[in-house]
Amino acid sequence: MEDLDVKAQNFPAIDTCFEDDWCDIKQDLHAIGACIEEDWCDIKQDFPGTDECPDGKDDFVLLESYNSMATMRNRSILEKIEDYFPPVKPTFDLDDSEDSIVKAANTKEMDAEVESEEDIIKKLIDSSFADNGISDEELISFLSNKTNISKIYLNNCRYLLPHFFENFGDELTYLEELELESTAISDAGVLNVFKKAPGLKKLKLRECKNLSSELFIGLENEISNLEELDAGSTAISDAGVLNILNKAPNVKTLNLYSCKNLSEKPFVNLDDELSYLEKFDVGLTAISDAGVLNVLKKAPMLKKLKLRMCKNLSSELFIGLENRISNLEKLDLTMTAITDAGALNILKKAPNIRKVSLFFCLKLSSKLFTDLDDELNNLEEIVFDRTAISDAGILNILKKAPKLRKLSLYNCRNLSPELFTTLEDTLSNLEELEAGLTAITDAGALNVLKIAPNLKKISLFFCENLSPELFTTLDDELSNLEELILDSTAISDVGVLNIFKKALKLKKLSLGKCMNLSPELFESLEYELNNLEEVELGLTAISDAGVLNILNKAPHLKKIKLTYCNNLSPELFTKIDAELNNLEELTLGFTSIADAGVLNILKKAPLLKVLFISNCSGLSQEIFEGLQDSTYSLEVLDLSSNRISTKSLQNIIKSSPKLKRVIIRSTSIYARNKLLKIQDGCIEIPPQKSLQEFLIRQYKTLNN
Repeated sequence: MEDLDVKAQNFPAIDTCFEDDWCDIKQDLHAIGACIEEDWCDIKQDFPGTDECPDGKDDFVLLESYNSMATMRNRSILEKIEDYFPPVKPTFDLDDSEDSIVKAANTKEMDAEVESEEDIIKKLIDSSFADNGISDEELISFLSNKTNISKIYLNNCRYLLPHFFENFGDELTYLEELELESTAISDAGVLNVFKKAPGLKKLKLRECKNLSSELFIGLENEISNLEELDAGSTAISDAGVLNILNKAPNVKTLNLYSCKNLSEKPFVNLDDELSYLEKFDVGLTAISDAGVLNVLKKAPMLKKLKLRMCKNLSSELFIGLENRISNLEKLDLTMTAITDAGALNILKKAPNIRKVSLFFCLKLSSKLFTDLDDELNNLEEIVFDRTAISDAGILNILKKAPKLRKLSLYNCRNLSPELFTTLEDTLSNLEELEAGLTAITDAGALNVLKIAPNLKKISLFFCENLSPELFTTLDDELSNLEELILDSTAISDVGVLNIFKKALKLKKLSLGKCMNLSPELFESLEYELNNLEEVELGLTAISDAGVLNILNKAPHLKKIKLTYCNNLSPELFTKIDAELNNLEELTLGFTSIADAGVLNILKKAPLLKVLFISNCSGLSQEIFEGLQDSTYSLEVLDLSSNRISTKSLQNIIKSSPKLKRVIIRSTSIYARNKLLKIQDGCIEIPPQKSLQEFLIRQYKTLNN
């Protein structure tokens, strides 16, 4: 590690270069996760101050200091890993904390002690650097000579350069899994990986924008061990796909979702047998009827097929299907032109089908499944959202599918109010019912709860036929319920209180825009909400006392939404006594919350990841200047329509290393368009290494 005293000469005071509050280096180090050891934190003395920045260096001071800090941090992480390599190679999952590294190493080492000698010899190393501030050079250095690594995860490491892996010389003899989603890896890098890792089984390249349409065309190495390839949203071409299938005869999973360069030809002209293919995703591609039918013919072991939003598929698809697709278990036909005859033929030819999505399939008629004769003994999930299916079709499905676990009927306008009211057969396996925007009545909802004792989730969003009396007379029908969606219904206080009394396993309750709920609801709540994790109360009349009571009664609460709750006072959240150690998401848009309340929330909720405080008229300019001291865990921050300065925003970004997205619609900053990468009023925050460049550019912008 470089001597900090030597480094100190190169770091003049940052306070005059980049606003006043930046010279507290201790906070800076905490903010970017550099404090691996306690004695690192008291480091301010190693950065002596000067009255002004030396000529010619002001543009680079901030960038150099952050680069140095990130380098020290990354080197320490890698050194810690090296220190904890026991003779028996452990499995590592490297995250941002040193404790997790040590814990993982020690745990795996203890586990290995009880394994057989043969198992120990086969033990490999798994290294996950996803979303960490590791540079190309550091990672290559770490991987060098470690030929026994089996898994490397680099997803979203956008700071890795395109040439990473291009010149990697060491053999990765035991590498089986490599994930590179949303990275800048090049064609040459991918081809070199295939060359150096002959045992590669799993490769993920989704959204790798630097890959060309030529990738895989010139692939010469046999990749006979490859079993899973995710090339979704890449520029892969027809010839590339055909070459993959030719060179990787054992591939089991192939994801080509949203690959715009693909035509219908590669699958129509496919000659090779896809003997091992089990999962195939070609959603949002140009695949045709002939291509789908040929794949089904060539892949007898296919279990999962995704065709969502494939516009080239005709209404005739599946009608003439002759081959029995006995192994097909999951089929996604979202927003396709499939007809009644095609849907019926699928169920006839695929007796083992378990999950089917027919979401927004507008060619399906109200007669769908009304004449279904075949038993659907294996069907577990079916989605009819926004289709014309009728009562008769649903009742027949329920009769023919005794194992049905999930039924989704969102916005099915042809269903009558009487559906579910006369059902007598027990739906003992039904766990989820989506009935939002349907005509279901109190009697129907209560009957479902009665005949489906294992129901875990029910959504009744915007069901206008439900009365305020719903749930007031319940006895024991909610014993297994975990999620209840009642937004925009007429439910009353008594009904909600009875839900809490009867649904002891409830994890999520959504009551947004329930206008019949009084301000007093929740104020006198006596039940402990030990399992409650999410609650939606936006556009309700809930009071301060009600919110505080929920926070006290629900120790495991992770998400609470209070948008447009006009009865909440500015002093709410300054009165919080409970520690919100599990709270991850808080939405307070269009409320009157004051500065002290926001600061207290951040103090009480150390794990808060998502904070929405848009259009909060009670917040002052000063709140944003002091906000940066408490935002270490934040990933998403909505500041829309608030008064915030560029300086304050920079300080927040600087002290929030995990921040991924800042929403600043209708702010003065957005209006001036001074910040980089603004799209639809949002700033997409890059990972740490790019964040350094982001900050220095902001500094240059201000000084220009």
